[in-house]
Amino acid sequence: MRQTIDLAGRDDIHAFFLGDITHGIRFPTGQISTRMSDQISYACYSLLPLLKIKNVKSLDMAIGTSSHVFGEGSAEILVADLLHEKVPNKPVSVSYHGLKEFGEFSIDYAHHGPSPGNRNWLRGNIARLYLRSMMMDDLDSGSAPANLVMRGHYHSFVKEWCCITRMGVDYESWIVIMPPMCFPSDYTHQATRSGYRINVGLVAFEVINGRLHQTYPFIQSLDSRRIERSE
Repeated sequence: MRQTIDLAGRDDIHAFFLGDITHGIRFPTGQISTRMSDQISYACYSLLPLLKIKNVKSLDMAIGTSSHVFGEGSAEILVADLLHEKVPNKPVSVSYHGLKEFGEFSIDYAHHGPSPGNRNWLRGNIARLYLRSMMMDDLDSGSAPANLVMRGHYHSFVKEWCCITRMGVDYESWIVIMPPMCFPSDYTHQATRSGYRINVGLVAFEVINGRLHQTYPFIQSLDSRRIERSE
């Protein structure tokens, strides 16, 4: 977070949290507490320092996977209510799927989206096709595509770009699958088929004059394997 604050300087910061805000009780291993109230409290106090930063102007939260957030966005709604009480001057929104506009620049955000790909050489292909399809749907309906599409869920950082030309106008969009902010659990090890390259952190986007100027992945890469060298 400090790197993002230093990058922004005095500029406004708009924060997005793409979930999951809590871990839930379906896969309880490795948790500090499985008590629902504790998980809500931890989530609230984890986000509170962010909202107390002067130039952070808003927080938008995407509703995560039902098994993690106690169903129907319950965790996000409760956390947002607590944050409203503690920092009433900072807007906190909760939605399954949002489209936020900053003048000419728009961000489409949700928790669920494309997978990063099953093979190293295929990484990003699914995300790029997902983005192209979204852009075509928007253009077919007479809407301009979002400039930036953000998704979570897959615990893997991916960034892809797409350009579609219609009637002599180029429409450009980026899609980013966000990295996680936690280490994998037993279930994650199973779901990723023993994936061992772990990238944890956050991503900052610098927008200048209605265009995505630069992406800053503040990510730490780790190898989770137990490495043993024998003589």
